[in-house]
Amino acid sequence: MKAAWFYGPGDIRILETERPGCPPGGALVQLDGSLICGTDVKIYKGGHPRITPPQIIGHESCGRIVELKDSTSDLKVGDRVTVQTSLPCGKCELCQQGLFNLCQTIEAISWGYPGTFAEFVAIPAKAMALGNLVKVPDSLSDEVACLAEPLACCINGQELLKIVPGESVLIVGAGPIGILQAELARMSGAGRILLAQRSETRMAMARRFEYSDYIDTSKNDLVAEVKRLTGGKGVNVAIVTAPVKEAMEQTLETLATRGRLSLFSSLPVGASGITLDSRIIHYKEVSVYGASSSTARQLQKALDLLATRAMRTDQMVTHRLPLQQFEQGLQLAKSGKALKVYISNSLKA
Repeated sequence: MKAAWFYGPGDIRILETERPGCPPGGALVQLDGSLICGTDVKIYKGGHPRITPPQIIGHESCGRIVELKDSTSDLKVGDRVTVQTSLPCGKCELCQQGLFNLCQTIEAISWGYPGTFAEFVAIPAKAMALGNLVKVPDSLSDEVACLAEPLACCINGQELLKIVPGESVLIVGAGPIGILQAELARMSGAGRILLAQRSETRMAMARRFEYSDYIDTSKNDLVAEVKRLTGGKGVNVAIVTAPVKEAMEQTLETLATRGRLSLFSSLPVGASGITLDSRIIHYKEVSVYGASSSTARQLQKALDLLATRAMRTDQMVTHRLPLQQFEQGLQLAKSGKALKVYISNSLKA
């Protein structure tokens, strides 16, 4: 089979690779394709602390089961599936509370196990036992099904925020995650959705979704614009999807009294220190949340939401390329000229 191997920063190789076997208690999935994630771009640019090259990367996928071995799952050969790629131990205190995404010994497909930018992926027994392989509704296309994994991560973050109808929501960063966050907020009944973005290209793509307000942070001060648009009150909820230290620090100042801030994006190791004004947190009684990965339950919820067609996904995937042009797809995602890039195993170079 062909697969995309990460050999180091800037070094991606599409190689003919031995097809994996089906693990005992696991499954073998023939992949239709995978979406490029912001994490894939970060890996390509600078590596990943948990990845030891060479490694097949990728994790936002859809495919069909072609083999099962000693599995107790209800799934069967021929089922179309997507996978929750975070693999917790299932036994620790956090796992016992259902907080599988916060397991301290968590592994993942793409860094603990070979990823999905390939023609086949082996799903380990641990993933099957935890219910991480989830059947895809027939009504969803392959590429929309791939959106379930990043959407599940957004669901994880917004379950903490508890957005209620009528609240105002600010999304900082109008990339694919920003759009998914905005769509979730819209479906939760948010009364006003503001998107902030400094890239003109990304802003143009975000405007197609026709949210309440758009803030061009290359020309306007974020805090001043939010205050102007909200009559000085600020927003009830703010979600930072841009991996930018200054954006995280500044967004705190956009919150209304008892507002909630989600630092959804992460910063690189060694450069993650930020400064937040404790007086704002104290006197406005605001809350600051993190958001890391997701669970199989949230992946199922994401698929259910996508199947309702209430979430607007028709403009999310902007480019489709064959596996042989994977590096070109990474460059498109890196440049901000794309929202989601779908790497298809059925397309030919």
